[in-house]
Amino acid sequence: MPLKLTVLGSNSAIPAFGRNPSGQVLETDNSAYLIDCGEGTQMKLDEFKIKKSKILVIFISHLHGDHIFGLPGLITSYCLGGRTKKLQIFGPKGIEEFILTTLKLSYSYVNFDLVINEINTEIASEIYSDHNVMVEAVPLKHRVPTMGFIFKENPRRPKLDKTLIEKYELSKEQIVKILGGEDIGIDENWFLAPRMPRSYAYISDTSYFPEILPQLNGIQVLYHEATYDEDKRNLAEERFHSTSVDAARIAEGCSCTKLLLGHFSSRYHSTEPLAESAKTIFPNTECVHDGFVLEL
Repeated sequence: MPLKLTVLGSNSAIPAFGRNPSGQVLETDNSAYLIDCGEGTQMKLDEFKIKKSKILVIFISHLHGDHIFGLPGLITSYCLGGRTKKLQIFGPKGIEEFILTTLKLSYSYVNFDLVINEINTEIASEIYSDHNVMVEAVPLKHRVPTMGFIFKENPRRPKLDKTLIEKYELSKEQIVKILGGEDIGIDENWFLAPRMPRSYAYISDTSYFPEILPQLNGIQVLYHEATYDEDKRNLAEERFHSTSVDAARIAEGCSCTKLLLGHFSSRYHSTEPLAESAKTIFPNTECVHDGFVLEL
């Protein structure tokens, strides 16, 4: 199963320098998960050729506008497009009031099953699972209740080693017995070792918060907000955001394989200095941009 990340928006607060506010999609063969939904999200979905109909679940980290202002428009587009599939939304307390009030005051309607789930933002907990992934929400440290999301691929069943099937010229009956756990009189390890499940963590707006490290332990790819470079540390602390060095310290602490930086302040035309600062601590660091794609 492919697991592809596409960044729809990489800026903080307002659009700037070709960067939209926050939004990402984690995509498999037949489904997709939207993470935050800033202004212009559905236009970016069209631009990057991601089918809106594939989105099964939307995860909202917190209720600041740059993470939710694209949501009412996306929902009403689904209505106009004749969506029939259920759509689930997970977010902090208040997300239901925001959605329903906006729909009501704009005389909009919903003609599909819309399920809004409000998360307890004070504890880490598993909030969603399906045949593809399990999703855990983890509390962050921001000016308003904010959650990060950890996506873990469900373990896959071991596959039969086709080379052994050919070597022993196994019959269909023998293969069925092996799959059922029966002994066919040949001492072999018939199954290939399954690959390690892939994992991705989305750490949205937060101060430097090492308390999340236990939840992030073993994560493959970490996305962490890096609103400011290290020379703006005082501003980051004042506004409950992180510097790129903060993000690198979290990446180093959880031993992930790759760090992605995003949610950049509009003061930065180029984000490369933020990447360079982070690389002094965690070398495998990259700044994302709108349209950034990573195959996990």
